[in-house]
Amino acid sequence: MRGDFICRFGGDEFVILYRGLTEEEAGKRLAAVNQKLSANVTGYSMSFSYGIVCIKKEMNLLPETAIKIADEKMYQFKRMRK
Repeated sequence: MRGDFICRFGGDEFVILYRGLTEEEAGKRLAAVNQKLSANVTGYSMSFSYGIVCIKKEMNLLPETAIKIADEKMYQFKRMRK
């Protein structure tokens, strides 16, 4: 979508910024991508884990803090799927 931003953060980690979406809407988008990825016919099971942080201007959240929260949520997501 226009205004969305994705960049490699390091190794196999990426940051995706969605503008104007709620946490639920972002989760639906990422789940849809994960579903398409898992339906790939290569014969390999593929998926990715993610953590979502909804940031509002008035929160004055440092980028490092937002990344840390997203990372913690990603690990919760991983544990939940096992």
